[in-house]
Amino acid sequence: MWSRGLVTSPIAVGVNRNATSSTFMVGEATAYVQSFGLKVVAVVYKRLTNSPATRGNSGSRFILLLGSMDVEAIRIVLGIVAVGAAFAFWAGLIMLFKKKWRPKGKRILLLSILAMIIAPAIIISTDTGKEKQEQVALEVQAREAGFESVSEYREALSFNITSAEEWREKREELIAVRNARRKAEQKNAKEARTAALRGFPDEDTKRHAESLGIKRYEAYRLLNDEKAIARYCSHSVQANIFERDKNSQMDAVNTEAEKNEIWNKYEALQQKLIDNLNNDLGLEGFEFVEVSGKGHWDIHCRAAEQNWTVLTEAKAKVATRADANEVKEALQIFYQFNLEKQASPLFNKQRYDYAVCEWENHNDMRFVGCQLRSNRVRSNWQMFLVGRTESGRLAISPIDGGTIGNLNSTVARFKDQTFNNRIFIRGHGQSAAYIASYAGPRIDINAVRGRFR
Repeated sequence: MWSRGLVTSPIAVGVNRNATSSTFMVGEATAYVQSFGLKVVAVVYKRLTNSPATRGNSGSRFILLLGSMDVEAIRIVLGIVAVGAAFAFWAGLIMLFKKKWRPKGKRILLLSILAMIIAPAIIISTDTGKEKQEQVALEVQAREAGFESVSEYREALSFNITSAEEWREKREELIAVRNARRKAEQKNAKEARTAALRGFPDEDTKRHAESLGIKRYEAYRLLNDEKAIARYCSHSVQANIFERDKNSQMDAVNTEAEKNEIWNKYEALQQKLIDNLNNDLGLEGFEFVEVSGKGHWDIHCRAAEQNWTVLTEAKAKVATRADANEVKEALQIFYQFNLEKQASPLFNKQRYDYAVCEWENHNDMRFVGCQLRSNRVRSNWQMFLVGRTESGRLAISPIDGGTIGNLNSTVARFKDQTFNNRIFIRGHGQSAAYIASYAGPRIDINAVRGRFR
């Protein structure tokens, strides 16, 4: 029943906020919607100017219309309400900043937050209810068709069979055919993947090999193979002998015909040498050039000639702060000892008074730098990379030509070869740091030197 400024209907209540101006009217409705066994309480707030939804009995008709909508339509309406609530939220938030709009802004803000929480919750509830309804319906259909379980019924439907009797008759045959088809598809897919990988075990390995310019897995797998590297080193020694003999013999003759004859002879010997290497390693053509270059095999060969060990990037990155400190202390004593003994031209006692060693990080690797100093002058930094060998031994690798030359001239005075590949801390009884050649990606020496500045 209606009265002045107040709606007394139990379904909808409208309040005239200003009895004199009557510009805005507010309607609030509560509807109970029955669907899939779920009761959804929908509270709809409306602020309209002279809206027919809040005038006369039209409010009742609006609620009845909402109650007659199906679930999908209600979900659409609720979605629109949620979107509208998001815009209302920001509008209410802005209204809080102006004093005369603040009360209305608070109500809009509160109602928008409630709408943004309730509307999605109702939508999710209807989805869950729909799934349960479909599951119940499927169970009923399975029982009526004579199937023992829903899973069996689903499997029969996958073959377009709805009769339990027909399914029992054809089940084994149909499943056997399907399994055979799937097996054939899996086999074809596997063969296609294998063909695409071209012998590589996985896509990541294939991509890495391609980034190095290596096309076959048979060549890639030799990248860090010690036996392959040793075989290549012996090949290189013989190849260098052939090259030296060829040049000396060509220099000893005068005619072009004689030079060509010598050239052809040694080219044939070099080709035979390559063929033997390829046969031994399973390589083709000039693959050994790419593999040996990317695997830094020549560095391995030079290290073996010097009785040095080899330090890779991976082994350098496992070095710890404690390793760096140990190497720093070892080199500090080594440099100071050799300065006192004037072991090489670098260790000039007339020029330098003492040695200083420090360590720094660069690209997840640890470097030790040593410098000879006096009050007047300082030497260039002698820089070493710190790491652990394959056997776990502490190792240092000089990374620039000056450091390598100085180290060679210093340790060359030791006749015993056991001293040629280690830096000892004499008199301290501590473990030695083995001298190594670095076999890995190029190190930016200037960037490392900049760390020590």
